[in-house]
Amino acid sequence: AEARAYFDQFKERSQALAKKQVSDLELDDFLARLFLTEGKKADEISSRTKNAQAEVKRLFVDGKGNQMQGVRGTAWALYNAVTEFIDYERSTKGDKENRLVSSWFGSGAGLREEAFALLSK
Repeated sequence: AEARAYFDQFKERSQALAKKQVSDLELDDFLARLFLTEGKKADEISSRTKNAQAEVKRLFVDGKGNQMQGVRGTAWALYNAVTEFIDYERSTKGDKENRLVSSWFGSGAGLREEAFALLSK
C-alpha cells in the first residue's frame, strides 16, 4: 500500500512537471541551486561544476526523449536531463558498477532527489 501511494504521488508530480514550461532564467536558477553555485562569482565555481551545468543544459534540449512534443522545454525534460547526466555523463570513480551504485544509492541518488524536489516546488 505504501509503495502504491508513493508511485501515485510520483506520477502526479511528474505529470505536473510535464505541464510546466521552463524559461531560460528558471533553467539557470535551477542549475545554480542544484549545483550550489547560487550567488557565487564565475571564478569561484570549479570547471567541473561549470561543465556539469553546461552538460545538463545541453541535455535539457538534446537529451534522450526531450525533443518530443509535450516534453520539450518542460520541467520534466529538465528532470530527464539531470537523470541522463547522472546515469551516463557524470564522472564517477571506478567502473560502470560504481556508476550504477552512485546513481541508485549514492551521490547520484541525492542529486536526482534534490532535482525532483526543486522542480516540484
